Amino acid sequence: MSFNVGLHESQTPLLVSPYENFIFTLSTDTFTVQSGNGYPGQGGCFYGKKGRCFVSQYRIVYVAKQNRAGDNAHKSCSVPFYAIKEWKFHADYFGKKTWRGHVNPIQGGGLLGIGFFQLRFESHGFEEFQRHLEPLLEQSRELYEKIAAMQTPSILMVPAARSENTQHCQAYFSSKEPFTIYKMRLVLDLMMFDNNGLPFTRHSDVLNADPVEKEDVVKLVEEIKRRGNAAFQQKSLPEADVLYSKGIQCDPENFSNNIHILYANRSAAKLEMGKVEDALSDAESSIKFEPKYTKGYFRKAQSLVKLCRYQEALDATDIARNLEPDNKSVCALLKQISDSKMKDATKPMNGTTSKEQRKSQVTRTQSVKQPKTQTQAQPNTGPLAEDDESLGGSVRGYKKLADGRVTTFFHNELDEQTKQLIGDIAPKPVNDPNAVQIKSVEGASAWNQGNTFEERNMTAWAKERIESLFRDLSVPFDEARLKGQLSVESIMDLNGDASVAFLRGSKRYIYEFSFRLKCNLTIQGRDQKTEGNLQFLDFSSDNCDNEVEVNVSSRYQTESGKALHASLTSPSSPLRQEIAKRLDMFVREFSTF
Repeated sequence: MSFNVGLHESQTPLLVSPYENFIFTLSTDTFTVQSGNGYPGQGGCFYGKKGRCFVSQYRIVYVAKQNRAGDNAHKSCSVPFYAIKEWKFHADYFGKKTWRGHVNPIQGGGLLGIGFFQLRFESHGFEEFQRHLEPLLEQSRELYEKIAAMQTPSILMVPAARSENTQHCQAYFSSKEPFTIYKMRLVLDLMMFDNNGLPFTRHSDVLNADPVEKEDVVKLVEEIKRRGNAAFQQKSLPEADVLYSKGIQCDPENFSNNIHILYANRSAAKLEMGKVEDALSDAESSIKFEPKYTKGYFRKAQSLVKLCRYQEALDATDIARNLEPDNKSVCALLKQISDSKMKDATKPMNGTTSKEQRKSQVTRTQSVKQPKTQTQAQPNTGPLAEDDESLGGSVRGYKKLADGRVTTFFHNELDEQTKQLIGDIAPKPVNDPNAVQIKSVEGASAWNQGNTFEERNMTAWAKERIESLFRDLSVPFDEARLKGQLSVESIMDLNGDASVAFLRGSKRYIYEFSFRLKCNLTIQGRDQKTEGNLQFLDFSSDNCDNEVEVNVSSRYQTESGKALHASLTSPSSPLRQEIAKRLDMFVREFSTF
């Protein structure tokens, strides 16, 4: 491990990986290291006091709070994952939570031998820290070998110890020992950092972009939305928040027609982060841009539920259900709101009363001592007694009707006028069986005369048909000063199922598939092909918008890679339009069964 970034300022700046980014941060925690080397100021023990801990995919950087003037015993340290061994997470009976283990020394790092480290969690974040760190520790060896082989120069931005400090430390480290930090100077906060000082350097290309042309804005927003969705799925919520905000900022005129989606997605991210008021504001902005967007009302209802405003949440959910009656998520949320509202309404009925209610119920009365006298019980002369006497000693609670029948007081005798109003409600025989017979659905089995539920498996036919539709698919390519042929080479990872369901006179066509199209671009005059993948995540009967992911490995290296990525990403490109036509053809053919 490497101690005290400030003590290495005089050394020569070296290389650092351009792919490192901090994915998690902790504040107000104490980092302690014990070693036998007698480091100046602490006699073998290094106490970080309370500070901030930053986690990247390769190491941990700990920045302690500002010490007394002249006290440089332990200001910061860098702990690479590959140097950590025999680590464990521990939570004792009294609630003390720590991460401890042993760390190997690295060249020039400040440790002469193996040291013992401990990170103590003062407030919260233990479980989330463990969830982020365990897989990184398991893969640290493989990651270190990749970093050590890199020769690309770059800059590492180390955040300051205080969250309100917007300055960051510019630092470098060696490709041979890529986890020893060398601080150089302070630089101002960059756009690639969010409010917590978390750098998202892998998104600097889109976060620093400032398009002017309408077409460039549309392409940038599409790419930002894709990256934001991927970050949200990986639970990297601050990263998703920054990306969605950039998409909203760069398209104020809504050229992409995606601003309502970005607002709704950012609302979901803020809701997961506990920023309920901001989530509600984003949901309302989404509805403002697109009043018929179901997910905008859905996000609004989710935020209102968190605020315990159940009636407003019900109103928003009703609008969403009217827009999409078959949306399962909306129906589930409606049931959740109804249950929550019912529980909230029954809370005052648990037998307890407030202090004000108890005060209003207390009345003062003056007790008067009555003389003790022997009195005989007065006989009951009310109507119940009269009816009991008329029964002639029968069981109490029964009465005799006018016709002499004896029945209970709960019996309700209908008069003639009431009987005429009700009419004849007795069951009547059915003379024509065809009048109540549900007509058989075309395609159902002959044995299913009762029109009960029946399902026919169409998965084999559907997979074979999808594969045949994308066989020999090729379109001419003429974009970005390049001419050639864009083709679908093969379809891979085709998973899912399809069926036809018959139920009480109706027929339903159900399908859900995911697959990946391997595409290639051949430029005229060039022998080399540029390859990429277009992955359909959810092609189903419930989803009208086919969600796709594009992966072109040579996107940033070659002009043809950039052109292929743009063609696969844009829904209006010739290849995407031809793919959409063939998917529509599958749906039409499937609906003929």
